[in-house]
Amino acid sequence: MIASLRSVTSDFRKDKHIAGVHNRIPPVKRSSNSDHPPPAKKRRPNIPPIVARRRSLNTFTSETLTADDENREDLIQFLEFVKQPLSEHIENHLLERTAIKWYIIVKIHFFRLITNDEREVCTSYFRSDCMRTLLPGNVNVDIQNAFSKVKSSFEEFEARGSGWIIDFIEHLELKVATYIPFAGSSYIPTPDKIKYTGSIINVRNNDNKCFMWSVLAALHPAEINQHRVSKYAEYVDELKFEPDTTFPFTLNKVPKFETLNNISINVYGYEETLFPLYISEKICATHVNLLFLSNTETNHFCYIKNVNSVSIHEPCGFCYVVIGPDGKSFKPPVVYRGERAAAMFIASLLKEEDEISAILKKNTPMSITDEEEKLFISAVNCHICGAELKKDRVRDHDHLTGKFRGAAHNNCNLNYQLSWKIPVILHNAKHYDTHIIMQALGQFKDRKIQCVANNMEKYITFSVGKLQFLDSFQFMAASLHNLVNNLPKDKFSVMRGHFSPNHVDLLLRKGVYPYEYVDNFSKFDETKLPAREHFFSSLSGELITEDEYAYANKVWQTLQLKTLGEYHDIYLKADVLLLSDVFQNFRTLCLEFYKIDPCHLLTAPSLAWQAFLKMTKVKFELLQDPDMYLFFEEGIRGGVSTITKRYAQANNKYMSNFDPSSPSKYIMYFDANNLYGWAMSQSLPLENFKWESPELWNREAIMQIPDDGDTGYVFKVDLEYPKEIHDLHNCLPVAAEKMKPNQSMLSSFQLNLAEKIGCKISGSNTKLIPNLSNKTQYISHYRNLKLYEKLGLKITRVYAVLSFKQSSWLEPYIRFNTEQRKKAQNSFEKDFFKLMNNAVFGKTLENLRERTNIRLANSEKQAKKLVSSPAFKAFKIFDEGLTAVHLVNKKIVLNRPIYAGFSILELSKTLMYDFHYSTIKKWYGDKASLLFTDTDSLCYEIECEDVYADMQLHSDYFDTSDYPPTHPLHDNKNKKVLGKMKDELNGEIVNEFVGLRSKMYSFKSVDENPTKRYNWGPSRLFSPKESSQQPASPNESSQQPASPKESSQQPAPASSMQPARQQPAPASSMQLARQQPAPASSMQPARQQPAPASSMQLARQQPAPASSMQLARQQPAPASSMQLARQPALVAAPRRSYTTLAEWELGEGVRTTVVQCSDGIILIHIRTFTVENRPTMDGVTMLSSTWEDLSEKLLHFQFGNKSSSFVAANAILALAEENRVCLQNLLKSVDYCRELYKLKPYNVYLNEEQLNNLKSIIFDISEIIN
Repeated sequence: MIASLRSVTSDFRKDKHIAGVHNRIPPVKRSSNSDHPPPAKKRRPNIPPIVARRRSLNTFTSETLTADDENREDLIQFLEFVKQPLSEHIENHLLERTAIKWYIIVKIHFFRLITNDEREVCTSYFRSDCMRTLLPGNVNVDIQNAFSKVKSSFEEFEARGSGWIIDFIEHLELKVATYIPFAGSSYIPTPDKIKYTGSIINVRNNDNKCFMWSVLAALHPAEINQHRVSKYAEYVDELKFEPDTTFPFTLNKVPKFETLNNISINVYGYEETLFPLYISEKICATHVNLLFLSNTETNHFCYIKNVNSVSIHEPCGFCYVVIGPDGKSFKPPVVYRGERAAAMFIASLLKEEDEISAILKKNTPMSITDEEEKLFISAVNCHICGAELKKDRVRDHDHLTGKFRGAAHNNCNLNYQLSWKIPVILHNAKHYDTHIIMQALGQFKDRKIQCVANNMEKYITFSVGKLQFLDSFQFMAASLHNLVNNLPKDKFSVMRGHFSPNHVDLLLRKGVYPYEYVDNFSKFDETKLPAREHFFSSLSGELITEDEYAYANKVWQTLQLKTLGEYHDIYLKADVLLLSDVFQNFRTLCLEFYKIDPCHLLTAPSLAWQAFLKMTKVKFELLQDPDMYLFFEEGIRGGVSTITKRYAQANNKYMSNFDPSSPSKYIMYFDANNLYGWAMSQSLPLENFKWESPELWNREAIMQIPDDGDTGYVFKVDLEYPKEIHDLHNCLPVAAEKMKPNQSMLSSFQLNLAEKIGCKISGSNTKLIPNLSNKTQYISHYRNLKLYEKLGLKITRVYAVLSFKQSSWLEPYIRFNTEQRKKAQNSFEKDFFKLMNNAVFGKTLENLRERTNIRLANSEKQAKKLVSSPAFKAFKIFDEGLTAVHLVNKKIVLNRPIYAGFSILELSKTLMYDFHYSTIKKWYGDKASLLFTDTDSLCYEIECEDVYADMQLHSDYFDTSDYPPTHPLHDNKNKKVLGKMKDELNGEIVNEFVGLRSKMYSFKSVDENPTKRYNWGPSRLFSPKESSQQPASPNESSQQPASPKESSQQPAPASSMQPARQQPAPASSMQLARQQPAPASSMQPARQQPAPASSMQLARQQPAPASSMQLARQQPAPASSMQLARQPALVAAPRRSYTTLAEWELGEGVRTTVVQCSDGIILIHIRTFTVENRPTMDGVTMLSSTWEDLSEKLLHFQFGNKSSSFVAANAILALAEENRVCLQNLLKSVDYCRELYKLKPYNVYLNEEQLNNLKSIIFDISEIIN
């Protein structure tokens, strides 16, 4: 049985008695709230307040401290900022509870732009270890240890980062739990989240009569000093209280007070958002809304003068449909719209559980026909396991219907039972619906609640009694919109069962809904569709299209809807039925190909693992020797990803601007077809693992091992990397190592750069680094060692040898999925069958030590027991009755074939290295330069007459099936063949390549649309659009330091922080890399020789004449483009003269100035202005002696809108090199930004005052940078 849910969440107001029109409540981002504890001493102005406090089960407390604008972009600075208040709060908790366990979590938002239209965002939580504090004197030491763990986790994230950039630090959470070792109403500050809305009057009383003062504040509003008791003292006698009334005033006394004073009162609490504590049943002329705050010591009433400013985020409806064993809906869909939707949803599902459980308990006797009896007698194989039947054959039947299913082994028949679990399917529940449902689960204490979680924030599944909630997104990682579009129209059987034929075709698509417009229940009574502008989503930053709005109108008219509430119900019902059809067809696909129902599993990787085991019937040996397991674990290294050359420009006969007088060059991007699939099809370890004597092995013996023999080996050896092959291997050294880079490995250029930008080289993060050094005790698969020897390395010593029996036991499963992928009819099926291959590889490398153990506590006794456990680590409060507790796993069972994952990683490298050295380098030699490599891809700059003619000559190496049919190389003979190389750009000619760091690079093509760009790395050019984050690949970011023996004057090969160009670029190209970096002590420009007359002179002693600063534009920029004009020399300082190269405005009030000093120093000054064009801050100044260094700083600098840094960086490169292409890219990016942000061209000279301000900043620049 399966049920599906889609919930719609809206902001709405509970206030029933405010006169006038119900205005729209602006959606508020959910965040925690609380209040300040009474300070023991006067707090410094810059101390962050507690903006949230939550408590649960009289055991757990969660407090949140936020960053201010000056401390939200640097982790170290933020931690220093919160250190003192954090210490105070922990000491306060010690005074209350005597002994506590606590930890901190820092929430940081990251972003990266991945395509022209998509902005990928990531929110990460960096957590400390759990501290046990018994005495106040230990607090500071514990805080320092907690900070160290957070910083270490952050550094590890950056090492894996793939280009993630800090957007902002949201907050630090302090999690405190009462620790009981085994035997052994006065003023509260208003939470910041609502404090600055101006909607709360918080009277600062010193007595316990805050209720009275708050009501008086509502009845007699003061014009100024509204928080003072003296403003309301004269009106005290107006209010009537019962003679025996005592203070503090409790909620149960409110109804009597309303009657005595003819006032209606609503009381709200605040936990992340407003929630009602008491809603009046009276309708009176005078109405008062109160806010009830609480902390660990006291409670407090405040007056809410504008409820509209404080919104409540709460689900307003749900829908589900029950699917029967035959794949059809069991009953009509259940649709609910109203209050307490989450709790009603759970309650309704629990009723369904009782009904379905009663059905599952039925045992219908078998009904077998004569024909079926004959089939039973003649059956040869068990219909369940497929093995041969012997004397233990029995008749298997469906206990629900009584239908005969086939002959089976007795043991198979006994195990072939219905599951007692009832799956409830939600789409994207892990990221959204789960959090809503969890907040309602605390009300159902009579049901057992369990969960499986990735971490404290994301739950793979959870169960309530027999209901198991699954996320369909964990199987089908696509939006419902895309999933519906991929499904043929004849496959929507569930949908057609609940809508008339003339309505079904209309509803076979994802609908649109005004989520943010529906902010109170009264909106459901509106009798017409809201205007198009009300369908704007602040989450995506987009408004629905005209076509989408026309579609919504058509739905309204065709279904003859009367109210927005009816539109809500239809939208919700259609959503759920569409999801039902999509998931039912997915189940059918899995049952057809793998004979497995995904409802019995949790995720696609677990489905793939079970499918592989079922299909291959392989029984691999689990390692019993800890040394063997650690041996393989030590040898695991991800794929190499690095930039080896930062810039390349093509020039060939297929380009319109081909220059025959210059060498013919191509930029080619090759990608291996399903690299890991190819490696998984090779012979892999299986069983009979044993240690061999290393004395019996040497180079000659290793080279004689057959690649596909029955016995395989893994060695621990020393490798010598001969100097005579260093030049050949400089761009792609083999045998990469996991290392912690230290200062001795870095070149002088890198050290100088680190010093300039204030980067500390801690050497604490492990990176995968290709290098030319000799290897000591290097663990490697024997096939890799054979290739390394072939490429010139020398095995000098063998330390350990592990042998095993091997075979191609994964190959049938890989071949099956590859064939199905060839036949796939849509992108979802292609991606699904690829995932079914790669997920198996991922499971072989699964780090079982990182699995989380989360328990859900819904009683105080259970909570205190879990906290007292030595395994206690963390907790998360859902509501007062439910808290998730994270425990350390006491026992870990290492039951994954880690040796297979190790071998797959190793073998995949042999294919990439062999293609590079035995194919490309063999064909082209020094004429082929590697630009970058990723795990399964290689990008080259190749100097030849016609690279496509060469590919045709060696067509066996390539899959060209994705080339256009009219292309001369189009051929299907190698379509999807594992390990074949594919042109990732499918024959499009690439004009330019720019690479900044691992996984951060950009292409520009020169097809019919010259503005088309390919971007695989983060870029600040494109419009932001959020997308779901996918799980990280096992690839490790790679950096390559300089060899310790290399001269400090030479850049390290392939360093991610050092220019990689080994040859000077043509004069007309953008100079991104210099062969000689500037000395550390010098502030002189890196260019030591005068540039050609046509280029800008960087190292001037005097201001350049006007004619020398002209940009090298071949065509004037369009009138609408931002004009970058040379400015005349400005008034000189006593020791320097200045030339303003350009000044422009980016974003709303962000002004950028580029200035060059007479001694070659380049200055960028970014300053913000208000609408009245007055400066609001001195701005940010960056200084450098080279354009490249300044560009790099700007690319990593975020200010105003995210596009300003990218434009500024391109601008200075265009100015520096007089490069026409770079300038054209700049103008295009500015046009795009102006259109996006409504920018206006800005070009103005600095006045004397502004110039003097810039000069003063220049003189103090060392202080600013430091």
